[in-house]
Amino acid sequence: MNIMFQKANQRMFGTFPLKGDTLRAAIAAAIDAGYRAFDTAQAYGNEADTGLALAESGIARDELCITTKVTVENFSRERFMPSVEQSLRDLR
Repeated sequence: MNIMFQKANQRMFGTFPLKGDTLRAAIAAAIDAGYRAFDTAQAYGNEADTGLALAESGIARDELCITTKVTVENFSRERFMPSVEQSLRDLR
């Protein structure tokens, strides 16, 4: 079985509508409960907080599955890749 499929085929913790300390505490609790897959989106406004919480968790990045979505405002040719690159920076 493909390693990426194995990672994606897990319980996924959704981060909407959480932000800030509430989000970081929820992610810490999810990690303690065994979650390794996390879902966020540019539209949620919490990618940077999600990235910080996951970095603070001490879990190796290759043990995590993180999904995000590009917001419709960034669908244009000019904005799409810069928005993806920002998401990658925010999610570390």
